[in-house]
Amino acid sequence: MMIDYIITYQNSFVYAHLFEKNLVELMEKGVDMTKLFNSNVCNYDFDFDEWPTTSSDTTKILAPYNGSMFKLRDKY
Repeated sequence: MMIDYIITYQNSFVYAHLFEKNLVELMEKGVDMTKLFNSNVCNYDFDFDEWPTTSSDTTKILAPYNGSMFKLRDKY
């Protein structure tokens, strides 16, 4: 199956666009999507040190913020 090939040889989030428009249809047809959902195609860990959820300081993660959500990343 093509999904197995993609997971085995191109296991990267770069190929997630291949499933954007047909994911629901594949699931409706009964295609087993477990391997795909557990692969790197559908799972990507953001490694950005300034992103609030990667911080170990919970006081900063849970602090209130009333500014623009588009500027949140720069305010952290």
